[in-house]
Order: sequence, then structure tokens, then C-alpha cells
Amino acid sequence: MDPKISYFETFIIAAKTKSFSKAAKKLRVTQGTVSNHISTLEKYFDTQLFVRTPEGVELTPEGNIVYEKANIMLELMESAKQHINSIHEYPEGIIKIAASTTPGEHILPSIIMDYKREYKDVDFDIEITDSKKCFKLLENGQVDIIAVGYLYSKDYEHVIIGKDRLVLIVPPNHSLAKKDIATLSDIMKEDYIDREEGSGTREILIKALNEKGYSMMDLNIVMKLGSNSS
Repeated sequence: MDPKISYFETFIIAAKTKSFSKAAKKLRVTQGTVSNHISTLEKYFDTQLFVRTPEGVELTPEGNIVYEKANIMLELMESAKQHINSIHEYPEGIIKIAASTTPGEHILPSIIMDYKREYKDVDFDIEITDSKKCFKLLENGQVDIIAVGYLYSKDYEHVIIGKDRLVLIVPPNHSLAKKDIATLSDIMKEDYIDREEGSGTREILIKALNEKGYSMMDLNIVMKLGSNSS
């Protein structure tokens, strides 16, 4: 029996999660269904695609070949489907987005909700990461759109979807809390909690410091966190 397209989708998710049970949960099917799909593919290719490990499953060398080609096949089919739908002016499919923390958590949700009201058959696959990695994903063709707080490259067409303001945060009983304005020389004396490298927020701070003749080396960095909410 020739495998259905859905069998390849099952195979890819099982390979990514390295678990038949996790794949079943993500696909909302039984584990037996996942096993059946994989078994059909193994019979079709006449080879073993997975090996069991104490942690779950791993791809065999042959499985890696099928994984690579299956991804290409599904991407081509999705591209063809979207192209046909665009001709009919009826959007459908998945839009892959990479977003940095601030736009991804605070700006995109309302935009996507409004879009979904009009185009119910369009789904979104969103990855939250730092701004620098967002650009790498876009350059590698792994996402369709990025939403970032800092432009690492102006080679791409871009629009402003929101504005944010950076402010200094100190405890209520801190000496700087009593001031209306804190100067850079004031800040340099204090402990500073930094964002991770690649963060758009961090890049904006670096640019502001450089404009005043300072650098990150002048700050007393005591901790690094992966997001503003952290």
C-alpha cells in the first residue's frame, strides 16, 4: 500500500519529538495510529526508519534520508497549495513567524487574532527567540515573516507594527527612585541586569551607550536574563 501524505507528516513529528507517544499527543491520535503510519512507511521503503532508545526513538541513517526528502516534499506541496489559493484569492495554509520576546508576547497576539477573524483557514506557526536568531531564520528561509525589536539588517522590506519605551527600573526605596531624571553616570554606579546576547533590547542599549561614549563594559552587570518578563 502506498503511504498517504499524512503518514509523512506523522513521521516528521515523530522524528522531531523523538517519541511516538508525544507525536500521537501532538497529532491528537492514538499511539497505535502513529506506529501504523511508521510501519507503512518502513514497508514502502523496505527499511527501518527508527531505532528505539531508553529515551524514545532515533532516526536510522535511512530514516534521516527520508526525513530530509519528506520535509522538502511537504514544503513543495504546501507552497503549491498556497499558490493555487492565492490565484483563487482565498488564503489558506500556515504562516511561519519568528518573533523576539516583546513583539511576540505583547504585539503579535492581537494582530493575529484580528487576521484570523477574516481568514479563518490561515494558521500560524510562531517561534519566540531573540532578534538576531529571527534574522538568521529569515535568511535561511525557515520562516516567512519576523517580528523584532531591533533591525539587524535593513535589506528586507519592513513596517512598524508597534512602539515600545525603555525605562529604568529600580526598587521603590532606591536613591534613584527619588530622581526625576537619572543620568548615565548615575546608572554606571549601579548593579545592572542584562538581556541575553542577540536581544533587540540589548542592542538598543548598546547603541545608546556608544552614542554617549560608553560601552557595555562600563556597566556593572550582575545577571543576564532571557526575557523582560524574567
